Amino acid sequence: MPRQGPPYQVWLEQLQKRQGGTLASDTYVFKSRNGNNQAITRVQAWRILQEAFAANQLTGKLGTHVLLKTFARRMYTQLKGNLVQVQQALGHKNINSTVAYLSFREEEVTDAILAA
Repeated sequence: MPRQGPPYQVWLEQLQKRQGGTLASDTYVFKSRNGNNQAITRVQAWRILQEAFAANQLTGKLGTHVLLKTFARRMYTQLKGNLVQVQQALGHKNINSTVAYLSFREEEVTDAILAA
């Protein structure tokens, strides 16, 4: 029976097995085959995304920036709007950078004001 759980958890467990049972805090999640603990290149990450995009017959413009914005939005929701924790999750030094990734829709702000 296949392993159940969130996809990232399954991947981390596989990575942990490959590392001999433990993961160091500096272990790259997407490791290059060219070194012991070396990250894949930006170009390789782009190729992987292009292949996934094509394999899933997605159309339109492929952009990587939206991935971080989606992650930021999910962290914001998961952390119940705690901007400081979202800032930590994104690794930002300046909270303004974090806010920039959370493109709040004007209707959301209006609804919140009306609900208060």
